[in-house]
Amino acid sequence: MTRTSTRSFAVVLIATLATLRAPIVHAADLIEPTLVTSSSGVLTETLTVEEYTYATTTPSSFSFKTRGYFGSSETSTAGQTLSALKVGPTLKFKAGERVNVLLQNNLEVNTDSVVMNNYHTPGTTNLHTHGLHISAFDPYDNVMRKVEPGNSHQYQYDIITDHAAGTHWYHAHVHGSTALQAGGGLVGVLIVDDAADEIPTEYQSLDEKVLMIQYTQFADVKIIAETAGMGETWTSTSTGITGGMAHFTANGMYAPTIKIDQNEWTRLRMVFMALDKVVEFQLGSAAAGLGCEWKLLAKDGVYVAAAPRALSSVYMAPGNRADVLIRCTTVGSFTVDSVGGAQTHIGSTTGALNFQVVSSASTASTLTPFNAKMPNYLATVNAYSGTATRETHSLQFAPGGGGGGGGGGGGCQVNYDNSGAAAYTGVSLGNLVAGTVQQWSLQGSDKHPFHIHVNPYQLGTVTDTTGDASSYFIAGDWHDVLFQPAGISIPTVYFQTADYTGKVVAHCHFLNHEDKGCMAYWEITGTASSGIADLVATALTNATAAPTTTPTPSSSDGGRAVNAARALVLCVLATAFVV
Repeated sequence: MTRTSTRSFAVVLIATLATLRAPIVHAADLIEPTLVTSSSGVLTETLTVEEYTYATTTPSSFSFKTRGYFGSSETSTAGQTLSALKVGPTLKFKAGERVNVLLQNNLEVNTDSVVMNNYHTPGTTNLHTHGLHISAFDPYDNVMRKVEPGNSHQYQYDIITDHAAGTHWYHAHVHGSTALQAGGGLVGVLIVDDAADEIPTEYQSLDEKVLMIQYTQFADVKIIAETAGMGETWTSTSTGITGGMAHFTANGMYAPTIKIDQNEWTRLRMVFMALDKVVEFQLGSAAAGLGCEWKLLAKDGVYVAAAPRALSSVYMAPGNRADVLIRCTTVGSFTVDSVGGAQTHIGSTTGALNFQVVSSASTASTLTPFNAKMPNYLATVNAYSGTATRETHSLQFAPGGGGGGGGGGGGCQVNYDNSGAAAYTGVSLGNLVAGTVQQWSLQGSDKHPFHIHVNPYQLGTVTDTTGDASSYFIAGDWHDVLFQPAGISIPTVYFQTADYTGKVVAHCHFLNHEDKGCMAYWEITGTASSGIADLVATALTNATAAPTTTPTPSSSDGGRAVNAARALVLCVLATAFVV
């Protein structure tokens, strides 16, 4: 290497190092959100929406005034100061049970009025059960419902008897204040517990960690609160927030230590939330020396085929969930890191999550691959050739509208069935017939995450040019949020309109884009049924091997080169930051 090339390499390396945060100082052990479970087939809880201040000195000193969900067993004093972001209680229940949630709104009184597709009414809220296969009518998951300041609303969710087990979450979803409220941390976790015949017993007995992972964009949320005419008087008065201030938390805590037992598989129920950023997680450099490995169990609350699956990266857009199994054979500490990427990716962060492997007398075991029990509404539809009607539609997130709040680039508008891009009007874009197979062609989900309510969708053909032999995206996987990272192409998704009629909402899950008009809804019409007759539920079975895809290399094999370079840089950077 010549002196000039050495100097150039040094400049590049120094510039790269400068983009990283200082080494994260580990905080206390991870504390999980308050757990509320069902009893005798019923879960009953009150969620009070209250203003509070998150005051911290790590990684810097600032005070962020925001909103949180406080459960019936938690103190909900107005304006209190907390040292962690307040994550709502985890609600855990089973298929066939009833979930009663009283939502009490203690937020500030609005002083503005509704301006369509602009930020407004910061005190108005509601509750969206993101990921549940549930009706959109009252008293269920009606995101058109508004709960005004000082008022309450009784939600009642009758979970169908064949609802699949999975990890989901809840958050505020009033059009115009979603970004301010959910982006500021008004979130909580939902768990539909596994039935005895749903997955193998060996998996049901594993230790679990609930991880509500937030990349809170404090500066961007404050900018939203400062919108002219909005009349917001809480978050807009936060102090010490400068530049593009943002950081990761797990269960509201900054850099907590997540302890796992040596040689034992631990299930991580990961939920990711950000305003308008996506993340790629990878095991940090120290993990290999501890014999650590992780495998994919489920995405967006649905078990993958032939689980658990080999895993290199976990890709998450706001709203995505990933159930991951992790095991290390040697005692020590390691990190899960954020890998920097395109404009909407979070920059490289060593120690986005911090783990400690503690000594255990257990011996390493091998997990048996399985195919989970699947209900009718999750029957395979991406290659359907039966007698039911197939409806074909297209949806494009076209450039337009406002991005708002910084980050994430420009906004988007919905172009449905090539009728022209338009912002949300509050009017249905058409009907979807109950009991049909829906085939939707997507465009723009490489820049804007596509989310749909009520019915999850199955991925069609996946083209992968990343060079990753353990692709995170495989045809047949189920999602309810989809962001296509560079090198991944998924042009078509499929779902059936099973069990429910009524409104079905779809939108960009960059919530500032949604508030600014990148949202639409349709009506499922006809007669609600238990699903298409020739699509049947399937029982739990053993699987001989996890599915694999053969990545399609680019003409120059650029994907592999990028991954190799990324690995080299990560190793160098990890070494540079050893403390």
